[in-house]
Amino acid sequence: MEKLTDLEFRALEILREDSRISVTELSKRLNISRSTATRLLRNLKRRGVKFTIKFQNEPFIAFAISESCQSDECYKLLDGRFINMIRANTLEDLENKLKNVKEKDLVFIGKSSFVVKCDYCGKEIYDNPLTYKVGRKTYYACCNSCLSGLKEKFARNNGLHLH
Repeated sequence: MEKLTDLEFRALEILREDSRISVTELSKRLNISRSTATRLLRNLKRRGVKFTIKFQNEPFIAFAISESCQSDECYKLLDGRFINMIRANTLEDLENKLKNVKEKDLVFIGKSSFVVKCDYCGKEIYDNPLTYKVGRKTYYACCNSCLSGLKEKFARNNGLHLH
């Protein structure tokens, strides 16, 4: 896919917050005409950008810490282990899914969802986050643009120059 323009990137950020926003509202928030907003969306679709809605209706969630990634949703921890997120509609289903996670150290069960946010822009990350390590700390980014922003931020703070 071609590189996104600043306007396209801003439009996608707005659509990430509310994918059902009207073209009129999008044009107002971007400070462009309605026809330009329509053309922008048409061009994004032509270039392969897909607009989808993610809905997670499972009321129960468990977090299991283990030595490897053993679920559809897992994130690497600072110590090298993984936190596996397991979602289910019933406690019985959750228990059965947890049986499949081997070598688990700790398990937390709750009814609220766990949210990973981008350390650059603050948006929620629904898919696998991009990671950037600085020393012993891992930072998460939602997209390549935010990952670049994180790298530049740390380079500026440390007096380095990125190429």
